Amino acid sequence: MSTLIFRLCEAADGSRFGCLSDRPEVPELFDLGYALASPNRYCTIPTQPQHSWVEEYSIEEDFAPLTDLEEIPREVKNAFNTLMSELISGVDVMFCSYALGNTQGLPVCDEVMDSHRATDFVLFPQAICQAHMPEIPAYLVCYSVPRDKPADPALQQHRIYCQPGSFAFSQAFSAIIEQRGKAGLKPQGASPTDKRTAQQALNRFTDCLRAYHPAHQ
Repeated sequence: MSTLIFRLCEAADGSRFGCLSDRPEVPELFDLGYALASPNRYCTIPTQPQHSWVEEYSIEEDFAPLTDLEEIPREVKNAFNTLMSELISGVDVMFCSYALGNTQGLPVCDEVMDSHRATDFVLFPQAICQAHMPEIPAYLVCYSVPRDKPADPALQQHRIYCQPGSFAFSQAFSAIIEQRGKAGLKPQGASPTDKRTAQQALNRFTDCLRAYHPAHQ
């Protein structure tokens, strides 16, 4: 059994950062990574990095990852896409376990990233598959795609892959914050998903996983 955790935080400039993971230590690494990268890091108490945020909340839900898959079932992928579409409102940067919900390391975020080009993404291995993914470097690999069509070279969606860790996360935060600043991007400003709605979204996704287990495995 694993625990799905979603954390939503707002920085002093109004930017919002989300984190969706099945690793209990990731929210703390996420907070510490931002504290290390924040322009206000010298005003932050290192042992209490959550003080970097103006507002924040976390929710969680237990679930059993799917096993013995060759590909992500369409109904599970649809459920994940729906989950992310409900969580991502107003989120400028989303950190996410890229193989969430399965033990085979099968990516689930590709469609979400393509559908939500206004949000930048940082993807990292989830708990079970990390040991089998040595090709992911300790720090990060970055690339970008156009946010809009026709493409504007100055407006790129950033996608970063890294191992979960406070240093790697701080490098990812720094890279995205710098690039968004160079592009003149402001916080999206859309209303974020409230805690109750986010919890309901997590519940629906884990219900889909529970329903898939007895029916197909």
